[in-house]
Amino acid sequence: MKGSSRQKQIIRLVADGFSDKEIATQLQLSVATVKTHLGRVYRYNGFKNRAAAAAAYAVQETLVVRRVDPFSSAAPSTDMDLVGLPLSRNVSSSVDG
Repeated sequence: MKGSSRQKQIIRLVADGFSDKEIATQLQLSVATVKTHLGRVYRYNGFKNRAAAAAAYAVQETLVVRRVDPFSSAAPSTDMDLVGLPLSRNVSSSVDG
């Protein structure tokens, strides 16, 4: 993720669920300064909104982890998404009669 160390610090707090006002208070900045930093992070990285920036940070910092079958000795498969679900599901339904 592109941005200054301060911008990354702010995105970390966004990913932790803090509001702009809470971030400003914690970092002793004005709310306008927090919004300026967020706008630059969005622009530098092509994010459309706060959720996209927070999600990208979480993935980059491995805050989002893959579930692994604890009973399997195999390494996690690369065809799994970040929550351990198959990327393409071939679900067939059966009806008991």
